[in-house]
Amino acid sequence: MVRRLLTALKGEEARAWGWLLSGSVIAQVLLLATLPILSRLYAPSAWGQLAALLTVSIVGGAVSSFGFDSAVVVARSERSARSIYAASLWLSPIGALLCVGVVAIIAAYFPGALGGPLDIGFATACFIGVLAQTHFNILSAALSRQKRYGPIAASKVNQTLLPNVAQIALAFSIWSPMGLVFGRIAGMAAMVAVLCLALPSGYRPGDALSQRPRLLLAAVRRHLDFVWMVPRQLLVRSATAFPPLLVVGGFGAHAGGLFLLAQRLVDRPGMLLSDALMRIPLRRFAEIERAGRPLLPPVAAYTGLIAIPVVAATGLIALAAHPLISFLFGERWSPAADFVVALAVWASARLIALPITSLIIVLHLQKPMLIIDAIFAWRLLAIPVLAAVGRTALEAVLAFVLLSVLYHLVTAAIVVGAARAHDRTLLMEERIS
Repeated sequence: MVRRLLTALKGEEARAWGWLLSGSVIAQVLLLATLPILSRLYAPSAWGQLAALLTVSIVGGAVSSFGFDSAVVVARSERSARSIYAASLWLSPIGALLCVGVVAIIAAYFPGALGGPLDIGFATACFIGVLAQTHFNILSAALSRQKRYGPIAASKVNQTLLPNVAQIALAFSIWSPMGLVFGRIAGMAAMVAVLCLALPSGYRPGDALSQRPRLLLAAVRRHLDFVWMVPRQLLVRSATAFPPLLVVGGFGAHAGGLFLLAQRLVDRPGMLLSDALMRIPLRRFAEIERAGRPLLPPVAAYTGLIAIPVVAATGLIALAAHPLISFLFGERWSPAADFVVALAVWASARLIALPITSLIIVLHLQKPMLIIDAIFAWRLLAIPVLAAVGRTALEAVLAFVLLSVLYHLVTAAIVVGAARAHDRTLLMEERIS
């Protein structure tokens, strides 16, 4: 195991990890630098609409390519990868429109769910936000396949820098009340435009959109099982998108504000790190599977490589959360530190399980894993149920976090079992041959 870990730290993969992790760290530093400024420039109501936009764009961006962005990385041939990449770009506006339609239906029956009315401005913001997030996922998948991690790392910095700069600038304009929302979508659109400049030949928008419809249809049919990623992503992303709304509904705006701040401090870097830590193993495991080699040894090596620093970082967060929150945001925000520690435990479980869960795509386990996702999706109810019986907001969040950690353990156990079966089959084939 030690030898495998040292091997993983050398060469091209080490440089790739360095690019992605550096981008994530810089993005987090920028977030910590700008969040105290933004919290003083905008009223809580503005943050409520931003939370709604983030929920729509994160969930919608994960499903508006209908799961085919994941297929770009693991496609067996370059021709197939380019075709499914082009199909993802063509399908993304349709997916974004469907997402906005769902948001409109929700707003019609639950007017307060979005923090304000769904007017044409906010609906447009939702469409652009979903489309920008979807294109970021698709373009990043193409760059990952081509092993161009420098532009991906830069995009992580821009994903924080450009929206936050725009939000600060709009605070002093006539669009001030909606500056958080408009700044977010303007920054995301600019980030996607910059990312397009780094695309290699064959993946540029003109190259992709000029492909023959017959090739696109064939690619979609060949990768149709990736559509099962849509309900999976809806369930998985909902687990991170909806807790703030449930905390507000169960325990009031004050507790909801504390939780939202903690989530921005923990889940935002957690998502950036998740994206960084999954790209390299996903591509690597796909290559190993295509070559007909065992999967469990490299999975164990990658898991150990991630677990050591993540566990250390979680312990550091537990020690530093209270003084750091008080220093950055003032004593009135100090109770948010408890939520930070709880969410850090959940984030660490997600990060450590990433190399294992990336095998869901490599081994085409989307359909069976959907059952597990559906079962554990109900863990969200821990928050309103404990609110109804008079427990505190922290106790409700801790219960949700513990159930989430259990979900990752069960998922990892099932995937490891499938990988073990894959490796046994290879061993039997070698003995027969």
